Amino acid sequence: CCSLGCTDGTCSAEATCATETEACGSDADCCSNSCNGTNCELAGECRPFGEACNSSNDCCSRRCDDDRCQAGGRCRSEGEICTEGSDCCNAQCNSSRCEVLSECDPAGEACDTSIECCSRVCADDGTGFKSCQFLGGCRPYGELCRADEDCCNFVAESGGAGTCEMMGDSGVGRCGNPGGCAPGGEICIGGTNDCCPGGQDGRDRCIMSVVGVERCLACKPVGSCSTGDECCSGSCNNGSCTGTPDPSDPDGGSTYPSCAADGESCSTPDECCGRICSPDATGALYCGSTCISDGGSCTTSSDCCSGNCWDGVCGIAEVECAPMGGACETNAECCDGTCHSTMKTCFLDIR
Repeated sequence: CCSLGCTDGTCSAEATCATETEACGSDADCCSNSCNGTNCELAGECRPFGEACNSSNDCCSRRCDDDRCQAGGRCRSEGEICTEGSDCCNAQCNSSRCEVLSECDPAGEACDTSIECCSRVCADDGTGFKSCQFLGGCRPYGELCRADEDCCNFVAESGGAGTCEMMGDSGVGRCGNPGGCAPGGEICIGGTNDCCPGGQDGRDRCIMSVVGVERCLACKPVGSCSTGDECCSGSCNNGSCTGTPDPSDPDGGSTYPSCAADGESCSTPDECCGRICSPDATGALYCGSTCISDGGSCTTSSDCCSGNCWDGVCGIAEVECAPMGGACETNAECCDGTCHSTMKTCFLDIR
């Protein structure tokens, strides 16, 4: 219940769940879902929704208000009370608690800093709740997936087999790491990691993305080149990726942007002129420029006309601000408050 109170099977504002040390007759009386027969007690590593708190760090949701832990976003974070896997951001409900996973935190989990997240993006969703965000296009190591095709390593030029490592029978897994160089779409560190695209020169494929995270790009929107195959536009002139001639211009003076056109394959939105890299019916990713309507397949919220993508499907609008990677002109338009001055996308500077 939103009110934290349930009386005879009905949500009630008159009563709330009991906090630690308060009297109880059953587990259901307690915010922690744990009653020792007399008093409520804590049973997890963090305090769940409704439990008493002194600071946000006490809470599984990282939100403490009016001395009570508050609910998070669309799903429940690690350590929260649950009844089934679909309650939890990571789809893992064990012993009535959302399981705490190892390594990085996948999308939806409460966070304080971007380094906690598999996507390296921790941002406000527009409600004041900070959570790990999905990146556009393929999903990097550690992120949630339902099939091999969701993962960046599925298209690894190094020959590594794509792998979505399933967690139990939930139908949800995490993108594994086949080793070797980093494939297109994978997170990288500029100047230090070799990206598979580009072979020995792969370091220059590690480029700052539209959301502020460096990712390996399968093709170069800009930069040095030897052949057109390296460039998203397919055009390499005088050693640099350039736009392609516009056939509607009889004088040949106009060019298309140095990016991949609608319908071209992609691994990240950064490679696409329209900044959308979304799946078709087979799960393969292609560039687009038209926002996706409710019910359509998406990889990140900026793909959707509503600004809301969850579990691969565009949903109804929940906030009025623009999500990470969404188009903007001013800081005020972005949920997390920063509009990149040149890319004109909502951006998170984590450096």
